[in-house]
Amino acid sequence: MYYKITALALVHNLKHTTKKEIESILNNEKTQPYAALIAFSLASKLYGGSYTSKYAHALHMNPLLEKSDIVPKQNPLDGITILRLAKYYDSISGLSSALQNMNYGLVNSSNCKIIQIYEATKDVKRQIPPNMNWHNSTQITEHRMPHYIEPSKITLKLKQIFNDNHIDLFLINGLIDFVTTSASITTARGYNKHLPIILQHHLINSRLNQNQFGELKTIFHKVDGVGLLTEHAKHNEMLEFNHKYQIFPDGINISFFSPEKAKPETIELSNTDPNTINILLPARICKHKGHMDMVKIANILKNKDHNFHIYYAGPIENKQVSFNKELEQLISKLELNDTITGLGALTQKKLRDYYAKCHIVILPTHTEGLGTVLLEAQAMRKPIITNKTGGTPAIFKSTIVIKDKTDLSKKLSDNGGFLIDFNIDIKSKKSLKNELEKNINLFADALEHLILNPSTRKQMGLAGQTYIRKKFNIDSLVIKLQNYYRKVLDTPINASDLEDILFPFIRDIIQKLPLSQVLSKLDKLLRTHHFNNYPVEDKTRILRFIRKTIYK
Repeated sequence: MYYKITALALVHNLKHTTKKEIESILNNEKTQPYAALIAFSLASKLYGGSYTSKYAHALHMNPLLEKSDIVPKQNPLDGITILRLAKYYDSISGLSSALQNMNYGLVNSSNCKIIQIYEATKDVKRQIPPNMNWHNSTQITEHRMPHYIEPSKITLKLKQIFNDNHIDLFLINGLIDFVTTSASITTARGYNKHLPIILQHHLINSRLNQNQFGELKTIFHKVDGVGLLTEHAKHNEMLEFNHKYQIFPDGINISFFSPEKAKPETIELSNTDPNTINILLPARICKHKGHMDMVKIANILKNKDHNFHIYYAGPIENKQVSFNKELEQLISKLELNDTITGLGALTQKKLRDYYAKCHIVILPTHTEGLGTVLLEAQAMRKPIITNKTGGTPAIFKSTIVIKDKTDLSKKLSDNGGFLIDFNIDIKSKKSLKNELEKNINLFADALEHLILNPSTRKQMGLAGQTYIRKKFNIDSLVIKLQNYYRKVLDTPINASDLEDILFPFIRDIIQKLPLSQVLSKLDKLLRTHHFNNYPVEDKTRILRFIRKTIYK
């Protein structure tokens, strides 16, 4: 009983101790046996499988313990090397944040290795994001490629990595472009015909529809798994891929995006009036994020004499420099320089402080995969307003769409904000102009409603935070990713393909080794290719093939 109490106390302390201190406990011969075993177990869990073999003798120190109680369950990705091909738009884009969160979440929870090639703009500064504190970031290796690089140079880099490393799983995040993606898959298959490949589609699901689906469908046929941000569009041709796809919404680090971690007192706002309602639009400066709409919305509310100030934060890509000038000119033309302030690109910590300082977060986007900043804002207990486009409905507990001003009075206090109708008809310029104007006015009505109702802001902020913590926590997403990756890794190859592998293997070793060793090596090869997962008829076929080949 004394040992058990000691062990429990030790486990509690180990949660707050260092790797060096655990090493000292493990090497101390005077450590009580029960405590040493649990120390060994926890060290394996915290710092990877290297401790398992080093301290395996500890299993025999106390017969009262079962082996299953001591050895931590192996992570599905332990020992796996993942190659990820991705595209970074900039340092704080939703895709960049999602990939960083996924990478560091995976290495934090498993003993896997990630090699990432990413295509980035010149102004991207690579760094481990400040919201992460993983124990072993050396498990991640990154290779940066110039933006819009030729496909041949990316495939050349892939060949180099395949030659220098044993790759177990190839991930493609985002359809970089059809030619590059196809060429990358062909390169991977040239390295290993049976290498598992997964495509994570981060863009809006409308690309699964109509003419654009033909391009994606070709890619879907070539890969072993497909990840989607939200439920796929209702498209009959998608049915044939139901066995391949899995929903993986972008997750965020809930512990980092917490109001308690922010330091809003360090932020000096342009408008120092304590009664001013501060509004934040965090997004890259580009046309489809709705910055021009933001200016028009601000102009509507200013003419109603509301006391508010809008801050927009985000980097300016090279291609968007002229658009940014147009944006600044419109702000000046409407005499809104005292109402709208640009903040430029912010670090994650600074962005968190601005979330905490502001009262409302808006994103009048015209097209969106999901909207990572809206997840972050809700995690920071802020009410949000955005358009119903792409995957944005998925971030609301209730997808009630605001179609006119009367909808604002509906009971939506259990929602994190307002989802504005965005039914834009692009068939005619006249129709497009009228519908955009209607959307802007409705967006302004929703923002006005939150400006005038502090209790609604508070209720929505709390409701949104609860929902995001439950549905979009990166820790939960990582577990889902691990299990799906493992499922794809464990999917047996075609039985005839396995025969193609077995024949030269048996032919090469049958003359060199005794039959017992041949069978032992065969057993290992079959386990590598998940022989137990085959249907009975395929197992029978393969075993007959092996018997025939051996005794030929």
